[in-house]
Amino acid sequence: MLEKQKQNFTFLKIKNLNYKNMDKYKKMVKALKPYKEDQYKNIIQDQLAIFTMDLLEKKRVPLYFEYIGVALFKLFPKKFALITFKEYPDLYRISNLLRLHLRPSDRNWAVGNIKTNFSITPLGREIAKETERLLSYPEHQKSIINKKNETKRIKSIQGDIDEILDSNLFKKWREKKEEINEFEILSFLGVMSFTKMDVIQKRISRLRDICRNTNNYEAVSFINDIAKSLNLK
Repeated sequence: MLEKQKQNFTFLKIKNLNYKNMDKYKKMVKALKPYKEDQYKNIIQDQLAIFTMDLLEKKRVPLYFEYIGVALFKLFPKKFALITFKEYPDLYRISNLLRLHLRPSDRNWAVGNIKTNFSITPLGREIAKETERLLSYPEHQKSIINKKNETKRIKSIQGDIDEILDSNLFKKWREKKEEINEFEILSFLGVMSFTKMDVIQKRISRLRDICRNTNNYEAVSFINDIAKSLNLK
C-alpha cells in the first residue's frame, strides 16, 4: 500500500514537472522577436526552418511540430503566415515543409515526424550555421528568382480544388476515413489546437464553397466529414 502511494506521488510529481516545462517552452517561443523582412526575404523557407529548429534546440526547447510552427511564424511572419488570416501561421504549409523537404530522402537536414518530434542531422546543423550568417549579412544573399517550387503558396484558404484532392488527408479519407484523427485535420486546415473555433469554422466554410463552386461533391462530403469530426457545421 505504501509502495503504491509512493508510485502515485512520483507519477504526479513528474506530471507536474512536464506541465511546468510546457509553460516554460511556450513562453520561450512566444518571446521570440521577428527578423526584419529584408534580412530573410531572399532565403528559402527550408533554410529558415532548419535555422529555427537549431535555434530552438540551443534554447533547449523540444523540436515538437507546434513549437517549430509558431517559432517560424514569430521569427519570419512574411514567409509563414496564412494568406488571408495573416495573424496566424500556415501550419499546413509548414507541416508539408517539415515532412517532405527536410527528411533524409530529400535534403537530409532533419529526421522525425510531426506526431512525435524532430532532430537535426549533421548536414542540417551546417545549413543552420550558414543561414545564421546570411541573416546577419543580408548583402551576401542572392536574390531568389521566382521559381515555381520556391514561390508557390499552399492556398488552402483560397482554394485550388486540386490541392484539396491531392492532399494526403483526402486520400486517407477515401480509403480509411475511420482512422483520421483530429491532429491530421487541424494540420490540413493550417490551424493549431488553440486556434479559435470561429476561425476554424470560417476556413471550413471557405473550403466547402470552393468544392461546391467546382461541383466536386465528393470533396464537399470530405469537408463535411471534417466539420463533423470537429463538431462544426
